[in-house]
Amino acid sequence: MNKSIYICAAAAMMLASCSNDEVVEQAQENAISFRSMMGTNTRGVVADVSNLNTLCVTAYQGTNLYLDNIIYQKDGTGFFNSAKPYYWPETGELTFTVLSGNWSGTRDFTSSTEQWMRNVTINDDIAKQEDMTYVSNVTGTKAANGKVGVPLEMKHALAQIQISAKNENKNYAYKVKGIRIYSALGGGDFDFKNEKWHDNGTFKCYETTYDTPIDLTETAQSIMGKAGNAIALPYIVKAWDGKQSGGSCLLYTSPSPRDRTRS
Repeated sequence: MNKSIYICAAAAMMLASCSNDEVVEQAQENAISFRSMMGTNTRGVVADVSNLNTLCVTAYQGTNLYLDNIIYQKDGTGFFNSAKPYYWPETGELTFTVLSGNWSGTRDFTSSTEQWMRNVTINDDIAKQEDMTYVSNVTGTKAANGKVGVPLEMKHALAQIQISAKNENKNYAYKVKGIRIYSALGGGDFDFKNEKWHDNGTFKCYETTYDTPIDLTETAQSIMGKAGNAIALPYIVKAWDGKQSGGSCLLYTSPSPRDRTRS
């Protein structure tokens, strides 16, 4: 008889760093445009410069609103432009807050200093989870950026989770058929100007299973399956004491002696 073993561990979540640039050509002169820079990532649906196609742009000149949630689309040259051109002021500096176009939640921008996304939620299905990116407090002027665009070093607002496993016991064969991540934050509010999350106190269990089990070997390997790595709000995981529901747990199938055939 197969048994299920629940191995509980604390999953350390780190925000991905941003570093790589992409090749761009000259922007449309005097119209406000952008070019993105962002680090690569291992999960297919995590935003990078190759699949980041839509930006939502807000700009202030001092405390005065200049652009309000304008959609910018990526063109064939690597620049992001709006359908209707918006031109730089002749003098003065603009301060931008830029979001990728896939944010969930309710936008709440009331001033140059109060800019939030309220009630952000993450899809329960790991395979459908998407990275959400942003950049805030970016400045530009016509003189400096009218011809070359505003460079955006987009940041990852969410944490990426990859669970790996290995088997160093040659007497047993371990076959993994899925994982569960318990007590992941279910949602929250994000403060763009201070770049901080405020959770709403709800928690979820993310799960993915697969028909073809993964055989564990002596070399550590990802056991996330075709769904890819999970995406979650970043938070500190408390050590599991065996009683409370906190912590992150992984679901493994039971080990079996190597001289026994199992389905």
